[in-house]
Amino acid sequence: MIQRPRAGTAPLHLFLLVIMGSFWGLQFAMLKKAAAGGFAEVEILTISLAVIAAVFSIIVLVQAKSFRPKPGHLLYFAIGSFLGYILPLGVAIYISQNLTAGLLTFIGSLSPILTIGFAAMLRTEKISRLRVLAMVLGMAAALTVFWPELVAAHSALLPWLALALLIPVSYSLDVIYIGAFWPPELEELQVVAGEATTAALMLLPFFLIFGDIPGLGRPWSDGHWGVAVFTLCGVIEVMLFFYLVRHAGAVLVSFGSLVALFAGIGWGMVIFSEQHGFTLWIAVGLLSAALVAVGLDKRETEDG
Repeated sequence: MIQRPRAGTAPLHLFLLVIMGSFWGLQFAMLKKAAAGGFAEVEILTISLAVIAAVFSIIVLVQAKSFRPKPGHLLYFAIGSFLGYILPLGVAIYISQNLTAGLLTFIGSLSPILTIGFAAMLRTEKISRLRVLAMVLGMAAALTVFWPELVAAHSALLPWLALALLIPVSYSLDVIYIGAFWPPELEELQVVAGEATTAALMLLPFFLIFGDIPGLGRPWSDGHWGVAVFTLCGVIEVMLFFYLVRHAGAVLVSFGSLVALFAGIGWGMVIFSEQHGFTLWIAVGLLSAALVAVGLDKRETEDG
């Protein structure tokens, strides 16, 4: 269950949210670099999850906090892995040839809206006016960047756009499920190790069908660096994700997708020298206002 935040944790949670989103955004850039080096998305994700599972399993063992998963734990890990990895990845692979990366990114950024809606319907968290305001500002920021592409989208793409909505729906349900059904006897490290291992095993059939690791037989290249940095970012990002889900709640964590959206744009400017117009800075201002609203909401929650 989600723990009530301790007094004074609002700045820490907001800081960790920004760090998590920044590493998540860097993963987008590294995904592009790894793909340019010949690695498919399913290959990159499977490698990353296998390394994450190994790292956190070793940490759990070193700390003598290993556990024997019960059937309930395995079901918890399986549902979280399906909603957080298998379903959104499968949909993304299936529709990637019919939608641009920009449209897919925008649809993925709808997670905060859906998370707030699901949390309100399921009554897993209290939805305040500040959270709604933050969501509106965040979506205004995303629309500022992607509106031209949305307007230019052909009507024939509507079925693919509708199918793509499964991605943010899946992510939103995943973060709510993880927080609401967290086994109280498990700590963050155990949950990270358990879900990463389960997700890697569930992805294995997709990897065997669609992946062949074309880069492993070649000298070290930019593609390998992309996979390596993507995996390192994943180790940090996934730990922050589960920590924030447990201690700050699903709605706050969902705003990480908006931070990641603009962090990805920023990393693209730094790494690939991508150029963007003045509207991007307007969007960044709107996102900053959204994060301020999130921070104020967290402070009110602690003081209430």
